[in-house]
Order: sequence, then C-alpha cells, then structure tokens
Amino acid sequence: DLLGHLLQGGPEAQAQTKEWIRAVAGAPLTADLVEAGAERFARVRGSAEGREGIRAFLKKRPPAWLREKKKPAAGKKAKATRVK
Repeated sequence: DLLGHLLQGGPEAQAQTKEWIRAVAGAPLTADLVEAGAERFARVRGSAEGREGIRAFLKKRPPAWLREKKKPAAGKKAKATRVK
C-alpha cells in the first residue's frame, strides 16, 4: 500500500520533501520553481542517505535506515517479519 512504501523512504528525504511541499503550497508553477525543486532533489539524492538508498536498491537489500529500525533492543530477540 502507499503508506507502507512511504514509510520505507529515507528519513532525511522525507523531511526535505515535507519542507518543500509546505514551502511551495499554493505557489504558481513557474520555471524557477521547477528548477529549484530539481536542485533540491539533486542535493538530497547526492547526500549520504541518497547514495545509501541507491546502493541498497542496486544490491537488492534494505537501506541502512530500515535495517537500523529492525535491530532489537539489548537483551531482546528480534521478531520474524514477513517481507512482501
């Protein structure tokens, strides 16, 4: 489902996307706005998180931010999860 896919995105990329949406909400669509959005997207994609996401995709493995979420607390066993 859509929410499940969104929750798998990089936390910094999600924060940047929310900030951009809030900043441009209601603004007219201009060439400058499109260019600014493309520049922002390129910065996020070139960040450490963006590079990790691309590496994970190419290697067909979960990105680091998802693996970190699944680590069990000290002294607790991780629950088995089913991947779709």
